[in-house]
Amino acid sequence: MVLDQQFSINELRILEPILQAFPHYCPYEVLLASLSSAPVTGSSVARCRQRLLEAQGSQRWQQELRPIRRALSSVRSKLHRFGLEISNVRERGCSLTCLTYDGDMAQREVV
Repeated sequence: MVLDQQFSINELRILEPILQAFPHYCPYEVLLASLSSAPVTGSSVARCRQRLLEAQGSQRWQQELRPIRRALSSVRSKLHRFGLEISNVRERGCSLTCLTYDGDMAQREVV
């Protein structure tokens, strides 16, 4: 059986760095740079890192991560069809994981 999913530009921009970072996590600053600048450069990642550091200090962390969370929510639903999941690494980034099925319960397992 062949599975097929179509991803929007923003979904691809967020998925590509996660796949490239596999099996490690992809930092939030790389994800944010991927959404906000093309091509992603070391300086754009550094700017996003600084932006996130400032957001942590001023309680704007959730606001800064909103575009990432929005793109991730639609990517997650599409990846579930392939048995994959994107897991959050608290205040660090996201990583690709595998969904394993044990009866009717889906369990997460790091790939």
